[in-house]
Amino acid sequence: MDAIRILALIANIILTGCQTVGYACFAAAVNNQLHPYFNANGMATDAANADQAFGYLVTSAVLFGILFTMLVLRLLDGNSSQRPSDGNDKSSDTTIMGIVLNLIALAAGVTVLVFACLTAVHTWGWWRYFSAQGIDHLANACCGLAGMIITSLLMTGFSLACLVTLYHTRIGAKRLLANLCGHSWRLG
Repeated sequence: MDAIRILALIANIILTGCQTVGYACFAAAVNNQLHPYFNANGMATDAANADQAFGYLVTSAVLFGILFTMLVLRLLDGNSSQRPSDGNDKSSDTTIMGIVLNLIALAAGVTVLVFACLTAVHTWGWWRYFSAQGIDHLANACCGLAGMIITSLLMTGFSLACLVTLYHTRIGAKRLLANLCGHSWRLG
């Protein structure tokens, strides 16, 4: 693996780790602060929405944890992504296992994007409510959650765009089809 790819992979590992921790922390805040507040004040709809948001945040944290593990394994398995000198044009991104791992990453990224959008809808309303009520610590928690969601949407969207661009420019449809069918000849 060349130095640029290693640095990009390390940066992606750090960002994914931060997202994992951020989603887990905000899931705890929703479960331990927002949900009890809504239950104590008879706000059943908001309590149900807090349960939903908690589920979305926990699922997203788990998916980011899986992505984090996949990235660390890819970094540790750096030798498999080097191109052999015998002319065989295989890298970790064009093997069946590499394709499967990238499809898992794509599915996880899309799922996180959908969950982030669903959570953002609730978060904005809660932020406005707590600001209007003068409950600053809960308003700040919702503001932080909204900021993390926006950042996560941007970063995950960028990662998905990079993944799609990688496949579009690097291996092409013919090579992908040949790898899926098990053909070993070199395509031009």
